[in-house]
Amino acid sequence: AQFSPDGKRLVTTSLDGTARVREAQGGALTPPMQHGGNIVSAQFSPDGEQIVTASGTMARVWNARSGQLLTEPLRHGSQVNSAQFSPDGKRIVTASSDGAARVWDIAPSSENHPAWLAQLAEAISGQALNKQGVLEPTSLNPADVINKLRQELNHQPDHDDWVVWGRWFLADPATRTISPFSKQTVPEYIEDRIKENTVAALGEAQRLAGGNDPLLQRIAEARGTLEQTTRLNTLNHDADALAAQGRLAEAQRKYAEALELSLKVIGPDQPDTLREMRSLANSYCSVGRGKEAITLLEKACALDPKDTRASLMLATWQTWFDQDADYEATRRRLVQQAEGTDQAGTAERAAKVACLRPSTDAVLMTNALNLARRGVELGNNSPLLRYYQLGLGLAEYRNGQYAAAEQTLTLAEQKFGETRDFQFQETARLFRAMSLFRQNRLEDSRRAFSQAEAAMPPFPQDERKPLVDGKPVSHDVLICWLAYKEAKSVLNEPAAAKP
Repeated sequence: AQFSPDGKRLVTTSLDGTARVREAQGGALTPPMQHGGNIVSAQFSPDGEQIVTASGTMARVWNARSGQLLTEPLRHGSQVNSAQFSPDGKRIVTASSDGAARVWDIAPSSENHPAWLAQLAEAISGQALNKQGVLEPTSLNPADVINKLRQELNHQPDHDDWVVWGRWFLADPATRTISPFSKQTVPEYIEDRIKENTVAALGEAQRLAGGNDPLLQRIAEARGTLEQTTRLNTLNHDADALAAQGRLAEAQRKYAEALELSLKVIGPDQPDTLREMRSLANSYCSVGRGKEAITLLEKACALDPKDTRASLMLATWQTWFDQDADYEATRRRLVQQAEGTDQAGTAERAAKVACLRPSTDAVLMTNALNLARRGVELGNNSPLLRYYQLGLGLAEYRNGQYAAAEQTLTLAEQKFGETRDFQFQETARLFRAMSLFRQNRLEDSRRAFSQAEAAMPPFPQDERKPLVDGKPVSHDVLICWLAYKEAKSVLNEPAAAKP
């Protein structure tokens, strides 16, 4: 319920889908204002002469004294949760559960309407009421009446809402504003609907475009693209579902079809297409087509060299499939590219790529350590700090700073345990085991290694098809397995002689 601005009336709503205006002291003033469902909002206009209600997927505007509808329904595509007048009473804003808010112009009050309005109605309809109240053909010349009204309205004051409405009504529908009090023209509104690129928006754009053939052609093209995009989303959904079921060959075919469609519809260097390339590459890897996976991922990285996540994936696969020369080129490129970065993630990923394998290049390892430190410095207050700490621990280990690496990796390991990021936790633990071994703490080292071996994803039986339970794994799991292979080898080395 809500009081009118003067406090003398009250608008109430009921579960039967009606609203009524009542005297504040009791008693109904209007017949029921009937919606088809539960009314969630009812509000007076600032002058108290109108009511706006919201129910279902629409809002409606009523005469607050007679209860009569004043406008067509103000429709949304989903539940309307709120409808309110603007302070001047000329507009209504509605908000719906789909996240959309809309502003609607409201026609001027029917009270004190101008004399020319009846003439305009007669000219437009071609009919008039005779003295008996029966409609009959008008004697007016519609073209003359409309031309005369245009001239009269152009000389009347701009502050009169009926004048503004009349000018708008008589303007060219193809070029005028979308409503009397709006600043946006119909062509501008159509452009916005085309850019919105939904079925509903394109349908509205087509309705407003009328016989404009160039616009209709663009709308048809946009609708075709939207259909293709919907098809693309379906292919990816189906491919993901098949991969999750372990039906990898079927999933791979779906990913390949999605990439082909994305190249056609979106283009080769767009983010969505690059994501399709990464998905297909990952699928290739899961079915033992490692060379094809790496070739495709190399193309994706060449199209977007700044995508350090894709480069980390590429470097991991190059390492896993023993493509040492290519891996060396990738890690040098990424370290050089990340120099001077102000992004913690970029610094961390470049350092991690550089540290997937040992190196005798002291300069490269020093640069990787500097990047890892930079990542921790930039991300010190970030919830992702544990990832940056893992990168630093790897870099400290590769640079022979075993005590520092042990300390850093212990922190990362604990944090990953708290967040249940187990593959990262075991990667940290395996590098910590190697750091302990290098400090000649053999018992602690083997204990950490055994803990990691027991908790990490099971090592694949066929390294050409890195899977867990018959399903694809991420490059982060591959990094954990690479650390496991290295730690297993390191711990089998002869212990350093005690001084």
